[in-house]
Amino acid sequence: MAWISYDGEMNFESGTEGLAIYLPTEKGVINYNFVHTVNVERNVDMWRLGITNLCDEEGRFVKRITKSGAEWEMAIRLAERLDFIGGYAHGDEKFTSFTITIDGVEIEDITTLAQKHFTSMSIVMSSEGFDPNDGTTKALEHRKEYIITEKGITLHQTIRWCNDYTLDSRLGSYLAMMPPMKYSITDATDIITDSYYTDADVNSLRIDRNGYSLKQHDVNELCVLGEDSGLYFTMTKSNYSPKCNGGRDMIVTDNGEKNNYNKMYFVFAQNDKVTLGDVWKATTTYQIEYK
Repeated sequence: MAWISYDGEMNFESGTEGLAIYLPTEKGVINYNFVHTVNVERNVDMWRLGITNLCDEEGRFVKRITKSGAEWEMAIRLAERLDFIGGYAHGDEKFTSFTITIDGVEIEDITTLAQKHFTSMSIVMSSEGFDPNDGTTKALEHRKEYIITEKGITLHQTIRWCNDYTLDSRLGSYLAMMPPMKYSITDATDIITDSYYTDADVNSLRIDRNGYSLKQHDVNELCVLGEDSGLYFTMTKSNYSPKCNGGRDMIVTDNGEKNNYNKMYFVFAQNDKVTLGDVWKATTTYQIEYK
């Protein structure tokens, strides 16, 4: 059964506290960390998915399997801005409300959670994203609902635009990302991911560790895996609305030896426009398996 514990010392990614969530898989346990990131310089105060770890069946750490500091939920690029909006990596986002419900019961004090087992839990958070030009103009309102079970995490997102904007023409805007490591941070011969497949191409395709960016159209499911490690990182999208320019694209990118991860993206929009009151919606399911 899955379980959760509060961690008052979760200090990675400018964390001040966090929730450690443990989901069993075929072999061992995957530890997802939901971290409260606070960083004044980046104009960020957010609860968000952070690093994940492979653990043994008792929840003891084996190795980190996703990149620290990378985003999973939102990265939106407005035209003529120096950075994206979203999370710790890019900043300019602050939460306004946060609730957690476990097996139908709302948790009033999350600090009381200590290895609490659950069948299903939800985290609902609202936030505001700000224009990177000044960090104060509210560009969007963001609602996230995470549904978490032993099978993984399903994230429902809604973006409501608060001004008119042109989106960047070169870089996409994303409401679904996943950052699996390429190899262990302690041993470059310990390969974590080296292949991928999609529902548009079921053949397992080898990933070149020396740099690449792969794109396919009309992909709804993407899996990056390690043929020898037995780790599978699967991201599935649904209910994307409206249909925006670039919204058909899936990308897998090697972020380089220094960054050491094979980042997965579903593009929501690129080279498009939004107007005050427009609403974006997206559902993403994240699943990490060890088998």
